[in-house]
Amino acid sequence: MEKEQAQTHFSASGVIRFCVGNSFRYVHESVLRQHGILANPPRKLTNKDFEHENIGVFELFVEFLYTGDYNPSSQKKSEGNNILFEALRKAQPRRDDEPEKMADYALASASSYMQTEDKLIALADQGDIQIRNYRHTLRAIMNETDPSGSCICGSEEVAESAENVHQPGAECLFHAHLYELGCRLTVPALQEVALSKMRKALRRVAIDKKKGLEQLLALLYHIYDVPPGNMECSYRLRELVATYLAGRIELLYVEQEFFWLLSKLPLLARDVLKPFAQIGFEELCAERLTPSVQVMIHDV
Repeated sequence: MEKEQAQTHFSASGVIRFCVGNSFRYVHESVLRQHGILANPPRKLTNKDFEHENIGVFELFVEFLYTGDYNPSSQKKSEGNNILFEALRKAQPRRDDEPEKMADYALASASSYMQTEDKLIALADQGDIQIRNYRHTLRAIMNETDPSGSCICGSEEVAESAENVHQPGAECLFHAHLYELGCRLTVPALQEVALSKMRKALRRVAIDKKKGLEQLLALLYHIYDVPPGNMECSYRLRELVATYLAGRIELLYVEQEFFWLLSKLPLLARDVLKPFAQIGFEELCAERLTPSVQVMIHDV
């Protein structure tokens, strides 16, 4: 009976058509109002709101509007591949596009890398225990439990369910897009759900393998390569990701691609390295960055 009444209610309400890429999707006006997306008087939603949005992201957004939750497994594998491919394409180092800058970066990386091993040994005597303790503290945060006692993000490998056809990097990108959509449309509940799911999904990205590292770098580039006006909106997402990275800095330190990304995104470098300033690890890492980027890190 309740289901019939709900159907009658929805059928009596207006239906709004959205242009998403080259497709059209429909949402009941009453559902949009329920989440405060349509103000009174109504906020005019135009095609520009979603014309460049991934169709899978929009469908997960609609799933959240109707159910209060979303599951990337409900999307076709092709949509996950599309969102991952686009992010990988944007994050791919373009050494030929900026030969002088990349030569400067390569020289700084090579010269500092030769000196790194001795400095790490020296650092081990005075700071390695602090680094390990800090890393364990960060992982404790990532392993926190919700009020029900279920683990939000455990230290064990999270088994991939049979119906989840997406690569971990694609799943993280879905959550990042949905968090940003929640910010753009002022839907706090969507932001909270996306952050919670992102915390879990990050554990599935195998950064000790080339494929997992590439997916992680693509995610970071997507999150940090945004207009300055959007930085405040992305603060909590950046905070979550930076905490995750700082807890794994010892694995990432040897990856040249990671430092290339830090050179491209000084704010990312600042977020990741700042917690280690007191034990000298920030300066050690900064030696693998160009001088201009080192200045930018401290000026951000």
